[in-house]
Amino acid sequence: MKFGASTRSFGGRSIKETAEIFASAGLSCCELCFCQNDLHGWKYNLCGYSELPSVREVKQAIEIFAEKGIEVSALGVYNSYRCESPVDFTDSARLFAEYCNLAYETGVKILATHTGTTAFRVINPKENAEVFEKLCCGFLLSCIEAEKYGLTIGTEC
Repeated sequence: MKFGASTRSFGGRSIKETAEIFASAGLSCCELCFCQNDLHGWKYNLCGYSELPSVREVKQAIEIFAEKGIEVSALGVYNSYRCESPVDFTDSARLFAEYCNLAYETGVKILATHTGTTAFRVINPKENAEVFEKLCCGFLLSCIEAEKYGLTIGTEC
């Protein structure tokens, strides 16, 4: 049995510090969010685009965790499709596609995300049809993109 945690709760620490904390807690896997002070680019609920770390930087982070016996089993993607402008929506889809490429290039098989699924519970499609449609379309685009790379999407519901 494997136990893990998300690095998003350890923002501001280095990858090495986070890996050491996880190892000392007996964890064997993790979800890597790019919020460490030496691997940044992750923003929760981001509408739009933000530059991600390079494949080389992510591979280095994965190696640091592996040295401590911890598998990076997922990359954390928590962008949002609840965007005001069509440009932000398109940029959010582009960002998700870049996460898919990073996962593929680094051998990580799971993208953990909410992709707006938490909003599905609170948005009444009859009252907020436009927002609900954006969330559904964004999630569908994410699924299609992940499928191209053979990735699994794990949703936070």
